[in-house]
Amino acid sequence: MSPNTKTVLAVDDEAEIIESLRRALRGEPYRFLGTTSAIEARELVDRGVVDLLIADIDMPELNGLELVAHVRATRPEVVRVLLTGDASLESAMDAINRSEVHRYFTKPWRNEVLRQSIREALARVEELRRRADADAALQMRARLLQALEKQFPGIGGGLPVDGVHEIDVLALRNVLDRVGVPVLSTLLASVPTGPIWDEQTTAENP
Repeated sequence: MSPNTKTVLAVDDEAEIIESLRRALRGEPYRFLGTTSAIEARELVDRGVVDLLIADIDMPELNGLELVAHVRATRPEVVRVLLTGDASLESAMDAINRSEVHRYFTKPWRNEVLRQSIREALARVEELRRRADADAALQMRARLLQALEKQFPGIGGGLPVDGVHEIDVLALRNVLDRVGVPVLSTLLASVPTGPIWDEQTTAENP
């Protein structure tokens, strides 16, 4: 497989389910990893080696809803899919409504539908990664500007109005250059010269 090959990780406390998924996805153009431990799955995701996660809802160590919520918070670029039985269907729908998962499959699943859905989901990985990087950059800039406001009171024109910091970025760069902080000035080079949205506004309007 090429270095750009995507990785799909499946986690279910029943080894038979993992083997069924492995057989169903055999021959697909991505690497398949399977584990019966939700803790191990979380560690693999945290290491950044997973592009798509398939998680069962009902697991003893860490249930699937807790796992996908963790992944959404720490690795939002990872596509998240739930496996559910009829008894857990309401929980799966609730997770989708909270944007914690992209879709769910009931057991037993249809192999061709599963394969096609995973192909389509993996096609979105780069889009999700770009969106996550952009959100992280906006939050970093907001934190930077807030820190500068504390160090140089008044530079931001006062408190935000309706969640917007009205900052003269060109003047801010000049101040940074004068006080000898060229690294911060460089970081601000890509900040637009209009209003800078704060972290709360960014989070509410992804």
